[in-house]
Amino acid sequence: MKKDQIEKTIEAIDKTMHELLGAIRHPLKKGEHLKNCPFCDYGGDDWLSLCERDPDNWFVFCRQCCCEGPGGIDRDNGIGMWNERGGHEKD
Repeated sequence: MKKDQIEKTIEAIDKTMHELLGAIRHPLKKGEHLKNCPFCDYGGDDWLSLCERDPDNWFVFCRQCCCEGPGGIDRDNGIGMWNERGGHEKD
């Protein structure tokens, strides 16, 4: 798939996510990292999205398997909830 096709696909997915999940996708900031999805093992910006449903409801969404992580009270907490996984790590 060419880069412009990928960008158009991501834009369409973002629009669908907003409509279905009622959430806005946010790019990761420098130094932020998301672990791969614990269910399908996909990772990276192409597959994982940091989303904000409300100012106090942040979560990670996997676009491959449609997994939604637990909600955090802010950006850092949402990332932490995804990465910590309740102490059940998938290596």
